[in-house]
Amino acid sequence: MPDESHAGPPEPTPIETPENFPVTWENPKDAELPWEYDPMHFTNPIPVLEGDVWCVFREGFNYAFEAYEIPNRAVSRLINTYLYQAMFPAVPPEEMEAHGKRAEAALQKAMSNLSERWDTEWLPEIKAFLEHWDTYDLGSASMPDLLAHLDDTLEKQERLAGIHFLTVLPAYVGMGLFDDLYHDLFGDEGAFDAYRLLQGFDNKTLEVDRALWALSRKAREASEVREVLETQAIAEVVTALETTSAGQAFLSDLKTFLNSYGQRSLNWDLSLPSWIEDPAPVIKNLKDYITQDERDPSGELEILATEREEAVASARERLKGYPQQVREQFEFLLNAAQVGVVLSEDHGFWIDFQAPYRIRLVILEFGYRLRSASCR
Repeated sequence: MPDESHAGPPEPTPIETPENFPVTWENPKDAELPWEYDPMHFTNPIPVLEGDVWCVFREGFNYAFEAYEIPNRAVSRLINTYLYQAMFPAVPPEEMEAHGKRAEAALQKAMSNLSERWDTEWLPEIKAFLEHWDTYDLGSASMPDLLAHLDDTLEKQERLAGIHFLTVLPAYVGMGLFDDLYHDLFGDEGAFDAYRLLQGFDNKTLEVDRALWALSRKAREASEVREVLETQAIAEVVTALETTSAGQAFLSDLKTFLNSYGQRSLNWDLSLPSWIEDPAPVIKNLKDYITQDERDPSGELEILATEREEAVASARERLKGYPQQVREQFEFLLNAAQVGVVLSEDHGFWIDFQAPYRIRLVILEFGYRLRSASCR
């Protein structure tokens, strides 16, 4: 009998299409790809136009795959209004090991300078894109200029997708490798013990939460504002606050918060209004926060940072008897993971939310003009 233990991977075969989910493949070969639905980022059906934007973004994986010599490729498709993605090998099986070694070396290098590249190269580029969108006068642009701006917007979205995956791949790999190494060295003390060495670092997500918490403290201190938040439905809060001087002052503070942090919605959907357009999610959190007793988010972060440094010192003490190479590997992956845990949040603030908000405004401008033309 043939030795099946050394047989290659099975030939891909098309998945039988369910009767209640008919699929027509533009390219018949797509039927053989390992399609995966992504409910974490795109839970609900999405419009075709938005699907096209996100298909371009999700294929930013390929930019990072090429940069880090990872022998995989990705494609995305909107299938019956749901976003699917497939990842597959880009080289023959016999070449995978060699490519894997090159990818490992490239990711090691990326982890060693990820923070520097983010701070000095990628974040300034992202901010320049955001400033360009913010200073472009959508309402005054001629239709030819607006169309050119749309093309430019999609090019920028494609570049941001590349930066996104150039950042998150080494960030997540670094965290994963550190977790593996920690448990290899110290055993299964606890599923999350390794992450105690990564806690207590500030990031943009925590910054937003602190600002919202501070806003809730102002609401608690102003009796008229607090009463409105306690008694009015979310949709009625802004109107009710407009009727008093204290409420108007609080709305000014709310506007300041939204101008700094409101360029986002609850998820990635371009079809949903941002917090600036509809502050209902912020008001909901304010209504929840004013019921909570006083706390010190900055102080809590300092406590976590102190615990982190104690955990790091303890781990280093336990490693004193290990070979130098092991200790160096520990320090390298510790640093990579600590950088990764911050950038796992910061990239989301700048790329996943700030940029889509601007893209939404560009698309809405076309909608306004089409609606106006249809009403003539």
